[in-house]
Amino acid sequence: MSEVTTEKPKPLPTTREIMSSMQWKDAAVVDVKAFDAGVVDVVELVPKIVSAEDAVSNLLVLLADAIIAVRAACTFNGHTDWYGQGGAYRDAYDRMIVRRILEAHPTIPEKRIQQILKNVRDNYLGDAATRAKGMLSDAIVKKAVKAGEIPGAKLVKKDGREVVEIRPTEKDKNTGEDVPKMVPVVDAEGVQVKDKDGVGKETPLVITYIPGSADVPTVLKPAVKKAVQQSGKKGMKVPVRFGGPARGSGGDSKDEPTAWNEKCQKALETFTEALPHLNTLPVAQWLHATMSEYMTALQRPDLVQQEDHATILDDIGHLCIFASAVLRNDGDATWTDLDPFMFQDSDDKSEKQ
Repeated sequence: MSEVTTEKPKPLPTTREIMSSMQWKDAAVVDVKAFDAGVVDVVELVPKIVSAEDAVSNLLVLLADAIIAVRAACTFNGHTDWYGQGGAYRDAYDRMIVRRILEAHPTIPEKRIQQILKNVRDNYLGDAATRAKGMLSDAIVKKAVKAGEIPGAKLVKKDGREVVEIRPTEKDKNTGEDVPKMVPVVDAEGVQVKDKDGVGKETPLVITYIPGSADVPTVLKPAVKKAVQQSGKKGMKVPVRFGGPARGSGGDSKDEPTAWNEKCQKALETFTEALPHLNTLPVAQWLHATMSEYMTALQRPDLVQQEDHATILDDIGHLCIFASAVLRNDGDATWTDLDPFMFQDSDDKSEKQ
């Protein structure tokens, strides 16, 4: 009978052994002790940074909730100022929040304060946010539920957090009254459970919506759409998960501009905002005429293909940048610099072939 031997696990190779086996021609570790000490520090610090980032994320969520509370306490044109458009809300920031932070903590740079607030607006309140996606939309939904604007919905605590519980109703065929919508009671195999008389059991349907979820019940979507419409904010879209258009698909109704239209309008507005300081109305009229040509081109597939829209928008941006540079006498910019970006409309199709 042969002897059974157990091999001891081999120790991890040392830094020098690893480096020796990898024979780089152009590099070497000349101080192994310092190298190993640095590796130990990195291994120790990364988990601490992850933990610290998680703590900061939790604080930013709380800050986002606080900002939402400030907005919800203000009105704009007779409606809740969810999007921070009104003067009362802006004054709260400019005259109270930022100043009071500076007064209480004078060592914190004002730019840092503004950066933190902007971070929350962009990454926690905006629909493109990641970790706390759509907090603002969920706040709008919660307020609508509390106000009784969503039939059959209420806020309940579940696993330590506030969720929306919806109990849909339907018309009773006999009485015409609203009664709870029923669904079958099923077992682990998905088969409906029956009582002793062989009648399938049913239970009232309960839909639970966890704020931040991508799957939003249809009954909750109108509240957010209504808030967007009441804001009157040009170009604002209903978030995708609340029934709005997907990115790049344009507006969600015939009255809303398409995505590229919005970008063009934004570029034109940026330039127009500078005109009072530049006092150049003829230039504004010229630029507007050029923009109109671009807009016409973007809507004519015989002139500009869909895949070329991005290039056209880039040209619009360059137009604004160069025009502003010329008007401000920045560097050696001249009007001729704009010529390559002027749109040339030609009906002669042979030139394109």
